[in-house]
Amino acid sequence: MSEPLDRVMILSWGIAHPGRRSRRALAAMLRDVTPASTLCWVSRPDSIERDLEHHRPDLLVLHYHAKRTPAAPARFVHALNAYLADGGRVLALHATTASFKRDDSYAALIGGRFAGHGPVGPVSIRLPGRPDLAVELVDELYTHEIEADATVVASSSNGEPVAWVRTVGRGALAYASPGHRARTFRDPAYRRFVGELLARLEARE
Repeated sequence: MSEPLDRVMILSWGIAHPGRRSRRALAAMLRDVTPASTLCWVSRPDSIERDLEHHRPDLLVLHYHAKRTPAAPARFVHALNAYLADGGRVLALHATTASFKRDDSYAALIGGRFAGHGPVGPVSIRLPGRPDLAVELVDELYTHEIEADATVVASSSNGEPVAWVRTVGRGALAYASPGHRARTFRDPAYRRFVGELLARLEARE
């Protein structure tokens, strides 16, 4: 069993997507769904090795949109893979898959490759065997090409994967696609859903 998610580090940047309201709502959600006594923010992917060493998070949260950057810094992908292999836990959200879109190593790390999305509209999330965790949102529905080693754990009502988990060494990563709007992170049902994803991360060996 992994360590409790006591120290949380959020890697995020951007002005509008995500913006300040989104980051504030995300922080409030994380305080609600984790036992974290420490929550810190970092904003530079090229400094991730130093930040991981300094903060030593139990959970790393990724919330950004590198839309115009075709590839992630090589040391960024290497550092995240090393963090996971050593037992780290990562929660990737929304536009992380729509970042570094020409980088195969990054898509393999996150567990899926962004294929597109429609307009903001109703999104229904279903987690098999857990009707109590059904979620109804107004958000963007992303489509993805899922990596072979990622396990889809939740889908939309039309069968589009919206969340998956993958194991890397002694660690694990979970991805959830909703998060375009700040109010998504304020939604109580979505918070319960994210809490379930984090519980699966903690239990995954």
